[in-house]
Amino acid sequence: MEYDDDILEIWTEYGMTIQDNQVEVVDLTMTPPSPEPKSIKKLEIPREYEHLRLQYHEEFNQLQAELQSLEQELGHKRRDLDLEELYVDKVKRQPITSLEHEQTLRNLQERLVKKRSSFRAERTRHAQLQRRISIQNRSFFNDLPCLCGELQLRHVLGRGSTSEVWQAFCLPTISFVAVKLSTNLASAEQEYNNHKMIASNSSRYVVPIYSLLFTTVHDIPYAAITMEYMECDLAHFLETHRPCAPLLARHILQQIALALAYMHQNNIAHCDLKPANIMVADANGAVTLRLSDFHLSRSKTDPIIVGSMASPGYAPPEWHLLSSTHESHMAATTYEKFDVWGLGVIFFQCLFGRHPMGSFASKVELKQQMLNYTKLHDLVFPAPVADVDKAILLECLRPQWESRPTALQVLHLLSPKSLT
Repeated sequence: MEYDDDILEIWTEYGMTIQDNQVEVVDLTMTPPSPEPKSIKKLEIPREYEHLRLQYHEEFNQLQAELQSLEQELGHKRRDLDLEELYVDKVKRQPITSLEHEQTLRNLQERLVKKRSSFRAERTRHAQLQRRISIQNRSFFNDLPCLCGELQLRHVLGRGSTSEVWQAFCLPTISFVAVKLSTNLASAEQEYNNHKMIASNSSRYVVPIYSLLFTTVHDIPYAAITMEYMECDLAHFLETHRPCAPLLARHILQQIALALAYMHQNNIAHCDLKPANIMVADANGAVTLRLSDFHLSRSKTDPIIVGSMASPGYAPPEWHLLSSTHESHMAATTYEKFDVWGLGVIFFQCLFGRHPMGSFASKVELKQQMLNYTKLHDLVFPAPVADVDKAILLECLRPQWESRPTALQVLHLLSPKSLT
């Protein structure tokens, strides 16, 4: 079983404590709130927010009802699919006696393929709903507070090891925004500064960021980073589109490689590249990608910090296998090549719908598979793959970090000349 990488990430960072307390909204300050309770004033929430809050609670109730209905429907469809598979298998075992018989079998098989595809799509939808409802039910913000007197939370978008991201309605701008909430105020400020700096150099490849706010909810200080709300992240997109057609996979790869090339040219590495940190706009059209979550970003030439400050499923072999950060420094590892490994993992997932190291249920299992891969350098392709795609994967996923290409070199491999 392969675990979601946000679960693996919790092994290397302290998690966020979830409590069932009621939420109290307090005044916004532009610097972290003073620890003295007298410095915090409660806000009066406008009536518009209370109306929205009730509306959003009703939306969540409807979502829970949809999940229950979908569970029952999936049970019925699973039984029907089992029966149809048995019937088609029985028909296939009978000798073909005529062209009409052959056409009937072909029609049955085509219908079965469509039903399987429909069932998988509904099962994916069920898993997404279940995950979202579970996160929101356990969230400290499940009472949908109005933050900072202007941000009415609507529904949860995702949860990391130390933060949550919500969609919120911003009354001053009359628009939806994404809000990242964290109890680690210093880390949030660093992320905001990194994000602003990176956006100033490569804005077309980065999610637009608006503000850093500080507030207190039930006596706990929170940082809130507001940014443009986008349709979904790449993790969600791949759940419903994997495996991607080669052209779409290359389109995704090209955009991420371009973003990395711009960052690396400005001496910045992302350091936490994974589908959950890549946002998607126009998922049913042009599929435009933008990077987000720069709280771990640092100089591209920095030696990697072994065993921590990363998402294990997207970290390269040296992160797993070197004995210490001192050894990493002596070996001259870099976060530039760290990013390129993550790029290769994402491209592999786009093409094949799975991780290049296969399935793993723990960090220990993943480390062992990394060790085996480093010894054998045996990258297994689950399905036939074009030469250009194979070449890119073999280059990006080289066990030796110094042998991996730069993001710019990956773009050269994707050039029209390489594709002919």
